[in-house]
Amino acid sequence: MLNDEVGNVIYFLPETMQEEQLERMSIMSLGETLGDERLAEVLIGRMKIMLNDADEQGKIPVIARQVADNVGNHYVEIAMFISADPEVVRLPLPEGDMTEELSMAIFEMIHVVVAGINGYTDMTVCQILTGCAPDPWALLGSRELN
Repeated sequence: MLNDEVGNVIYFLPETMQEEQLERMSIMSLGETLGDERLAEVLIGRMKIMLNDADEQGKIPVIARQVADNVGNHYVEIAMFISADPEVVRLPLPEGDMTEELSMAIFEMIHVVVAGINGYTDMTVCQILTGCAPDPWALLGSRELN
């Protein structure tokens, strides 16, 4: 409700506050999933940069992550932000630990998608979100510097 009559409350939330709240909620949610809120903060920051860079270059943003269904099957999802609703490719992962061969296959899939749609991504973020990085901070560097 916007009403500028003297004495009445004006309910107005600036656009930047909405974006900041959304970002904070995203960090908290991803932090809960990863078990590390600082890591989530760094990844969200990198994703924002990636989205800006993709927009400036006229490319389609692409993000990949690993998800599990309610019965324990694991998948790699590759999201292509072609429109407001991303198009998602979901690929099943074999049971067991992440191997170097599986990690390389995931990278290749992401690369093929990015190249095929004139996309843009941050492979470090994708590597962490897909579970291909056993130690995310080894890829990112010091927790304090990021």
